[in-house]
Amino acid sequence: DGLTPLHCGARSGHDPAVELLREKGEPPTGGKGPGPTPKVRALNGFTPLHIACKKNRVKVMELLVKYGASIQAVTESGLTPIHVSAFMGHLNMNVTRGGWDTWWLTSRELASTLKPSVPSLQEDQTPLHIASRLGKTEIVQLLLQHMAHPDASTTNGYTPLHIAAREGQLETTAVLLEAGASHSLATKKGFTPLHVAAKYGSLEVAKLLLQRKAMPDDAGKNGYTPLHIAAKKNQTSIASSLLHYGAETNVLTKQGVTPLHLASQEGHSDMTTLLLGKGGTQWSDTPPPHTQEDRVNAAEVLAKCDANLDQQTKLGYTPLIVACHYGNVKMVNFLLQQGASVNAKTK
Repeated sequence: DGLTPLHCGARSGHDPAVELLREKGEPPTGGKGPGPTPKVRALNGFTPLHIACKKNRVKVMELLVKYGASIQAVTESGLTPIHVSAFMGHLNMNVTRGGWDTWWLTSRELASTLKPSVPSLQEDQTPLHIASRLGKTEIVQLLLQHMAHPDASTTNGYTPLHIAAREGQLETTAVLLEAGASHSLATKKGFTPLHVAAKYGSLEVAKLLLQRKAMPDDAGKNGYTPLHIAAKKNQTSIASSLLHYGAETNVLTKQGVTPLHLASQEGHSDMTTLLLGKGGTQWSDTPPPHTQEDRVNAAEVLAKCDANLDQQTKLGYTPLIVACHYGNVKMVNFLLQQGASVNAKTK
């Protein structure tokens, strides 16, 4: 694995051994020297400082930095020593030099440990992103104190606040907001941290963002608001919070879809009931989505709320016509039982 005596001393925390090796001339950062091993990088690119950070050997870290070890050295997978410390959750990191937010992560090694929902395996993440994902609030505070940028974004536009919202890290979210992190910054797809919280069911984070004046009707590039996402994902409690803070019930996406469309399409009867109770419209100019699939439970809720079973789109499609088109026998039977017209025609 290419480990040198200095690597081993750093891993074990034997600072006297590290001192002795330095006296014998082994370099801390790489290159050649008169010490026992001419190369200090292991086969994976880890320097002794990486090893010391991984094992939280604070005294060894201090010695290596004192002797000139580079805190910006990267492994073959793109990790700096500070990335390693942040990922391992070690608070006692050597932070005597600035520039945290400029040290980037392009690491398959780290990304492979993340959830599939991480935007990209090769996305650039700062130590603050990593600490925020893990909910290491003390480390988040430490990084911010040393001028980590609270709004540093990945290549897809994800800030640490987006990451904390996704993971439901309430305390970390609060710390980031106090440090000036913006709740209105959007990803390349136009999604704010509130969108992310709605998607992943981070209720308490969503409430906090709304309390801090996050806009409930900010729309992504596809026109989806947080309420659209909550409706689609059946996040009823989050939808209730969004509505409490004034979210528009009948806002349309670029395709003319309301939150109620999405709730009925997915067969979420409780969400459908909630949105109808808040004035949600049945459908606009698109075919009723609950009739495209066998979402009879959602259709029952709509029928109980006196939905017009013969409502036509601009092209004249009724729910029964759509159900017949998609071959949904259960839906056709339900609509016929409810008295839907069998003689309606498209335009």
